[in-house]
Amino acid sequence: MGIVPKTPFKIEAKVNSSTESTFFDTKIDLDYGDLLIVDVDTQEKWSAYGFSSKSWVNANGISFATQTNDGIYQEPAGTARGIAQSADFQFPFGSLIGTVDNGTTYFPIGTHLELTVLRSGRLKLVFWGGDHNTNDGAIVANIEVRKAFNHDATIDNNIALYGNHFDVHSRVHSLFGKADTETHLNTHIELKPEDVLTIDVHPKDLWSVISDGRAWDLNANGLGEDNKTKWGAGFAGKNFIFQSGTLVGTLDDGKTYFAVGTHLKLTVLNPGTLKLVHWDQDYTNNNGSVRAFVNVDRK
Repeated sequence: MGIVPKTPFKIEAKVNSSTESTFFDTKIDLDYGDLLIVDVDTQEKWSAYGFSSKSWVNANGISFATQTNDGIYQEPAGTARGIAQSADFQFPFGSLIGTVDNGTTYFPIGTHLELTVLRSGRLKLVFWGGDHNTNDGAIVANIEVRKAFNHDATIDNNIALYGNHFDVHSRVHSLFGKADTETHLNTHIELKPEDVLTIDVHPKDLWSVISDGRAWDLNANGLGEDNKTKWGAGFAGKNFIFQSGTLVGTLDDGKTYFAVGTHLKLTVLNPGTLKLVHWDQDYTNNNGSVRAFVNVDRK
């Protein structure tokens, strides 16, 4: 769809509940490489149990009364309500969650998200968990879509602004790497709910999915130097689909994955250890590495 100016969308806990599969359709079709930005006022609240004061939470699922989540809701993989969900997903009750494949997979949004789109699709939002009979309240999500990053884009070159940096190697850290080895790069960064995680990779920093020549040198978005060329059509690995050559992250040791690409700013909903991986199916052909600059702002 390209550029979308900041637009407010009202999501209602009773109407747009994940347990009913009644997603809020933003009617925004995200294109590959777009930068999606979502902001929600941290003081707005809704509830899975409107009659309980501690169950009123913000879009991160954090209770205003207890300053912690009001429970975790899990949806196991399988077909339910006509949706074939590909993996187990769990988030705090009342957290704001997104999907671009109509509920086959989900990603956290919370009160703030800046996401490089590595899989095109229609953006839909949902209140996580609860029952429409007991849910109450609504929040407003302000959404904008900016032009895709390209090789002329810049990130701040003052690495002192980032707490850490990690070199992710396309061969060593390939999703399907050498047998009996840990293929994920373990940053050993422990993240807690409402931490804000930022990851940046310079758009000109390239690695390769085909080591013979430089025809398939790609950046962390999986795009060639023309900012258009992609190797293949992407592939499904461990229940998720991303383009080959992209940088992907996980907080639960590979049970679920989220897009990183050249830029991610994520409000953490579930605690976990940050691990990074090169999304590819044949490590033997890979070459090169990219440097991921990582910063965490604690609540």
